[in-house]
Amino acid sequence: MSSRDEKIKIEHSKEHLVVKDNRLIQNVARRKYELSVLEQKVLGFIISMIKPPKDITDKPIYKYEFDVRLFCKVCGIDFNNGKNYANVKSALKRLADNSFWLDEGDSDLYFQLINTQRIYKRSGKVTITISDEVMPYLYNLQERFTAYELYQILALKSPYSIAMYELFKSNAFKKEIRIGIMDLKKYLSLEDKYSAYKDLKKRVIEPSIKEINTFTDLDILWEPYRQGRGYTAVIFHISKQRRWEGLDAYRRTMAEINGGYPG
Repeated sequence: MSSRDEKIKIEHSKEHLVVKDNRLIQNVARRKYELSVLEQKVLGFIISMIKPPKDITDKPIYKYEFDVRLFCKVCGIDFNNGKNYANVKSALKRLADNSFWLDEGDSDLYFQLINTQRIYKRSGKVTITISDEVMPYLYNLQERFTAYELYQILALKSPYSIAMYELFKSNAFKKEIRIGIMDLKKYLSLEDKYSAYKDLKKRVIEPSIKEINTFTDLDILWEPYRQGRGYTAVIFHISKQRRWEGLDAYRRTMAEINGGYPG
């Protein structure tokens, strides 16, 4: 692949849509899995490779391949770092290990984000397989789903920012959501941390909202909700960035991730 063709592929890859069934996002009361920033970006990158059908007779593709070097360039990761192979390998294992039971109403589905994977050492190619039970939550969704361009999360550095962005994006039509502080901590897998509200505010809420407002298409305002003597919930006001604000956020994102490798 020529340098020009590679650049075109990189830019197109950033524009690909990440589409998820809302049941994988909106369970605020019980977060089912905990993923690092790299793991969430690897997962987003994999999901963005799943394309909607061109025809109603089209069947989903279950096996996908990507290049570790291309993934790093898309995400703004230093692709010359010798640890990238090991880091991506570790992230894939964690994605496979972070399985959970998903309530489907009359049954529970054992949900494994990715099924099998293989990395070819010489080429740096990765192949992954998505099971046929999981694919309906990622492919040809018609209702109750959330979609966003991959680049929306690429400049986010906190795992809380990515999880909260998806939560806000899936609830954007409501304009406002109120989440109990304990539910928010469960959703972010922070049950054993930040027992004081001021610490949760300083370490998680404020930096995450700042990142989301700086680098994504959403504008979030928030306020604590007091009941009695203490704060019991957080109210988040969700709106879409105005066109010029969205363009500024896009430029900041591109500047942030393109700094990871030569242009």
